[in-house]
Amino acid sequence: MKRAKPVRQRTLLEDDYKAALSALQEFCDRIRNEIGLLLRAEDITLGAPLESRIKSWPSVCDKCERAKEPVRSLDDLKDLVGIRIILLYRPDIERVLEILRGEFPIEAEEKKGMDEDADGFGYQSVHALLRLSSAAPALAQDNEAPPPLRAEVQIRTLAQHIWAAASHDLQYKKERAVPKPLRRTIQRVSALLETIDLELERVLAEREDYVADIETGVGQLMLDIDILRKILCEKIPEAHRDAEERYAKILEALKNASIDDIAGLSDLLGRRLEDALQFEAQIAGALQKPSAASGGPRIADLNLERIARGVYYSQEGLVRKMLEFERNSGRKGRKR
Repeated sequence: MKRAKPVRQRTLLEDDYKAALSALQEFCDRIRNEIGLLLRAEDITLGAPLESRIKSWPSVCDKCERAKEPVRSLDDLKDLVGIRIILLYRPDIERVLEILRGEFPIEAEEKKGMDEDADGFGYQSVHALLRLSSAAPALAQDNEAPPPLRAEVQIRTLAQHIWAAASHDLQYKKERAVPKPLRRTIQRVSALLETIDLELERVLAEREDYVADIETGVGQLMLDIDILRKILCEKIPEAHRDAEERYAKILEALKNASIDDIAGLSDLLGRRLEDALQFEAQIAGALQKPSAASGGPRIADLNLERIARGVYYSQEGLVRKMLEFERNSGRKGRKR
């Protein structure tokens, strides 16, 4: 009879869980989509697509068994909704945290294994607990107001994620769990993955220095990805920059037109940028009107907000339109 109360409590909790599942999924989808838009707007490079999940009932039961304090309601479970952000670059972890702090109330933050004095072995990740005050009625209990919805957001690099996934699969989450014959090998793997993060961070820093030293007025300087990006971002209005600009493709198109240095690109921009922008304005204006012709562009399929600002082309689109104007006018790219 002593166990009747815990069993009854677990049954009530399961009923609440099932009743809330739809609302939790809706909330999970909403948060994932909002975070995705925020990261895209800030040009955050992901190492993998955003992941999300609702904690399954067996996982909830397991957590209840391991909890130090009794779990009496769904509100006691902080991580029913989980979002994972996997980044390419370690410096972006703090950038993502700043973005989340600016957009959501943060109930708690925890940097697991990220301290300077950590021994380097084991799980590394930043966890942020987002708390929203507008909860779904399905989460209410006993005629009370619904509790706020929460999502636990994990932020880590791709290298940290590889280690977390491997150590979870091998069950080597603590160094003492690793068999002695394997410890040196496991430590090398851990060190190599940490080195990947450090070296990628070094690449970013060195590229930043390189770009800062580029003198775009030196006409004979040969174009590369970073020089091209810097010039286009300086010369083309910012509204045209897409988060996924294909600078390698732009560079290839320019070189195919015998434009391979700063002088050639500057000549093209000087001759054709205004023409391309005027042509774009005509397209954007036409798209803001209902299409009379059957089979015309469906406005619902286009970026309405960009079009309303008169923006249709990305940087790549503008460059390709400029090259098209050059070809149609009979001009040739500047030959060496």
